Amino acid sequence: MSLASLFRKRRTAPRGRMMHLPDDLLNPPRIAILAGPSGYDVWGSLILANSLTGSLPETEVEMIVSVADGDVLLLLDRPVSVTTYDPDGPKGRIYEGPLPESGILFVVSEYPDARLHAVTRAFPDSIRIFTRPDESANLVLNPGGMPTPSRMHALARLVGAQPDESWRPSLSREDMARAASLLSPGSGTVLPYMAATGRASQILRRSAAELPMRTVITDGRKNPLALQPPLVKAAIIAGASVVATDDPVQWAQASALGVPVIGLDRKASFPTWETTPSRGAAGFTAAWIELLARGW
Repeated sequence: MSLASLFRKRRTAPRGRMMHLPDDLLNPPRIAILAGPSGYDVWGSLILANSLTGSLPETEVEMIVSVADGDVLLLLDRPVSVTTYDPDGPKGRIYEGPLPESGILFVVSEYPDARLHAVTRAFPDSIRIFTRPDESANLVLNPGGMPTPSRMHALARLVGAQPDESWRPSLSREDMARAASLLSPGSGTVLPYMAATGRASQILRRSAAELPMRTVITDGRKNPLALQPPLVKAAIIAGASVVATDDPVQWAQASALGVPVIGLDRKASFPTWETTPSRGAAGFTAAWIELLARGW
């Protein structure tokens, strides 16, 4: 694939110096990755970070993630430096302490979010790489409909990495055990279950679709499962036989963890992964019936 096909045109170079491609991208001493605060962007950033740390051991990888997503980075096989930001913090200053100095900033953000500009402005002389148009970008990878994992692998290849395309994050034994104790307080032995949001479960029940296993509802204001730390909630998804959800974060989690999932995306706000969510209840129910017939 040529550079011309990878990058969108009419992007200006970083302020203060000329950009030389591909030389300025190859074998950098330090790379920063900024993940959007959506709750699902961080799952894509895991794939990118793993690709870089596994293939470029001499390159320092530094992550910039929202405060709520900080623990998710514990799923990486190799440690990285981490800076957190508060997306709802004071305008123009949503992070505490210094940001990493890096000539390359990858921004993992599925949809536009103006709050990220407070961070990207701190990298005026860096190559700021997005996978979608953004006013902060000076280089945009043209994903051409690629799902999130393929996009992250393509970003890694830009800087000379050879990504492990088979890698998936996995939860620790401790987090899986905490999830099991919540789902089966007596024995800690959990029978097969479907993890589902309340709305997704309701749609399937109203359709009289076959539900061959226990359904574990994962959301709701008073639901203790919904109040767990991020990695325990992820462990509940990881331990499920299948996931049915109208939550874009759960969709990303299940997809990243390799759990079969059907999604209901009424607002067209889900991140792009290998499978496509349904836009309405009828399509959602049909996807469930198809998954049942195919098995998992």
